[in-house]
Amino acid sequence: MTNINNPDNIDSADSRNNNPAEIRISESANKVTSNLDNGKQCELYDNTGLIPDTELKELLDQLVQDRLFGINALSSSDGIIYLDKPKLSHIQINDDLYRLYLYRYHAIIENF
Repeated sequence: MTNINNPDNIDSADSRNNNPAEIRISESANKVTSNLDNGKQCELYDNTGLIPDTELKELLDQLVQDRLFGINALSSSDGIIYLDKPKLSHIQINDDLYRLYLYRYHAIIENF
């Protein structure tokens, strides 16, 4: 079972102590893809390598259904939209908690 924290409460990663510019996609990351309503492809990368592809696909489908990709999903409290900075969230898959970095057309899962 996958739970995403409330998308309305997703924080800008630049407001954290970590540096989202340093979040890299691992060479061993698992990847699943989907298409948005506008035909653009979106991708979900699992840098942990621990989450089964079926769980990743379910999560990606949920992110797409919740419209968390694309420009419309981006917002900022200071009135400026930054296309290259992710939103930081967290997800729970079964009993495990992970970080989720949401970019415009891809997302990355990392261990806490």
